[in-house]
Amino acid sequence: VGGTATGGTDYTELSGSVTIPAKTSTAQIEVTPQQDDMVEGTETVEVTLSGTNNSRVTVDTLPGHQTASVSIADNDNAVVSISASPFSTSEGGSTPGTFTLTLDELVQPSVVVSYDVSGSATPPSDYIALSGTVVIPAQTASINIDISAIDDDIVEGEENLILTLTGTNNDNVSVVSDAGKTATITFDDNDTSEISIEATQAN
Repeated sequence: VGGTATGGTDYTELSGSVTIPAKTSTAQIEVTPQQDDMVEGTETVEVTLSGTNNSRVTVDTLPGHQTASVSIADNDNAVVSISASPFSTSEGGSTPGTFTLTLDELVQPSVVVSYDVSGSATPPSDYIALSGTVVIPAQTASINIDISAIDDDIVEGEENLILTLTGTNNDNVSVVSDAGKTATITFDDNDTSEISIEATQAN
């Protein structure tokens, strides 16, 4: 027994043998799918004949005669959302801001999530530039993107970084349609400036 599906999890475990009754030309091996909460996509169960208990009955090894497979369609879907915590972080501070991407169902295999970057903060002066994608590993509920505000010497006031989820590489994983599609982290400026005046006497 082979294929991408897992016996005992995706379908009832197969015994590894089947009996063809006397004076009968066929027998069936039933594959019974099992319900799970994992987003896996379509998986296969493959059976390859390996031998018999009768020396006068051999396995037909012609192409397509020794192995057969059935497909198990997945009925699960997942939704990914994004949040931010804390909502603000200081330039040069020791605590980064964190964007968290969360799946409402576990997914097998990994999922690539795409996002747009916007806001008044700009890389590389305010933060290290982001790639626009993040990978959520297989069977992982969430993943973080840590953002550290770069300490500069410019008085800028409060700035923000906004991530907006745009899609995934998996047809069974969609982006949430409500407010959980976008999250914002605010950069608190730690710079101040003083202005002074002086007079000069013309000769």
